[in-house]
Amino acid sequence: MKNILIWGPARVGKTTLAKKLQNKLGHSIVCTDSLVTAFGQSFPQLEIGHGYPHVAMNFAPFIAQYLCVLARKSKMLNGDKFVAALTHFSVDDVFAKMEELLHTLNSSKLHEEFTLIGLTYSHKSWEDIRRDVQTYDTADDWTFQLTHNELDAFCKGSVEHNKFFAKKFIEHNFEVYDVSYERDLVLDKIVADLLETKKLGRVATNLKGTCSPSA
Repeated sequence: MKNILIWGPARVGKTTLAKKLQNKLGHSIVCTDSLVTAFGQSFPQLEIGHGYPHVAMNFAPFIAQYLCVLARKSKMLNGDKFVAALTHFSVDDVFAKMEELLHTLNSSKLHEEFTLIGLTYSHKSWEDIRRDVQTYDTADDWTFQLTHNELDAFCKGSVEHNKFFAKKFIEHNFEVYDVSYERDLVLDKIVADLLETKKLGRVATNLKGTCSPSA
């Protein structure tokens, strides 16, 4: 089983899916939202925290390095895999850096180390997104503190982010799932698909082990 990267716009269900995968697959969760919050509070001069316009570009080198180091550690120690949910980062910038680092660290490629899951809500309006935020947000979510006008701007921006991500998912060969309707059912299907992949991988390994070498 590989490490898993979940990508998508805000309020699409990334954290919920990560928790489901942790429960079913045992993957550890890497919370990139917490990393962004920590950088924003500790080093505001870096303009990495929530709300900064260039957070995607500014944080890309760090998050790429961080994920590659975690993947290498997991591979070297044959340890727990992890699932990371990302939304703040430039897909192109992060992936280009990760490909470079993985080649240097492990002589491997991105798709060999990670399963890429893309979540979209292509059939939702910004009003639908605002309704979701108001329904599901808790005090732990950074959007919880937004004013009415800030929330409206955030939700309108999320619609544009969704279009951008949908395009990038195709370019980078993500497994793409639309969660516009019946979100929980779609997330459960993703978990089932990955469990089946894990099962098939185990069967293939067992079959390989039982094959006799050619004479």
